[in-house]
Parts: sequence; structure tokens; C-alpha cells
Amino acid sequence: MTLLTEALSIGFVVGLIGTPVSYIAMRLTRKRVDLSTKTWFRIFLTYVVVGILTHLIFEYTGLNKKYCKEGHACKK
Repeated sequence: MTLLTEALSIGFVVGLIGTPVSYIAMRLTRKRVDLSTKTWFRIFLTYVVVGILTHLIFEYTGLNKKYCKEGHACKK
């Protein structure tokens, strides 16, 4: 899997998780959420970009290697 594919995949997952979490948070703080579909799409894209950038930053700073070495993700 290439770095770009990984970054896009992670960005998409962050978008899928972050957008509903934002919706729930808004519902808990306000009685009515009346945002347009266009606004929700922008929120989703923001999360996707954040996920992509986070993955790329972790990859290029060596934090992915450190996590794999010290964490549980790469151990069998």
C-alpha cells in the first residue's frame, strides 16, 4: 500500500468518524442543528484533510516507526 493510499484511507475513516461525532456534539450543545448538506460536506472534507495531514506528519517525522516499534500495532 502506498503512502498516498494509506493517507487517503486514514483521512476517509477520520471523516467518517469525525462528522457524526461533530453532529452529536452540536446536538448536545444546541437544541436544533440546522446546518445545510453543503456545510456537512465541508465538515467531512475538513476531517479528511486533517486525517491525511496527520498521517503524513507521523510518517515523515518517524512517529509511525516509533509507534510500530513500541506499540502493539505491528506486533504479532
